[in-house]
Amino acid sequence: MLTKLFLLFLIGYCFGQQQFGQQPVPPFLYGASQETINSFHQLAQTFQGLPEADIEKRVGNWINGQSADIRVF
Repeated sequence: MLTKLFLLFLIGYCFGQQQFGQQPVPPFLYGASQETINSFHQLAQTFQGLPEADIEKRVGNWINGQSADIRVF
């Protein structure tokens, strides 16, 4: 359920990024290092054209590599 919620947020985030040409910081990354934020932005750029299952796998792998503060959000 949490993964689905995160995925919905991520899709909205990516759409907004394409729509407005901005890279806002998602709420779950507030207070994160710039390196972590950049890592997320790089990940989000790889989603275009991927099936949902592949996106979920990539997101899960990214989350597992983050600090507990980000994983808890």
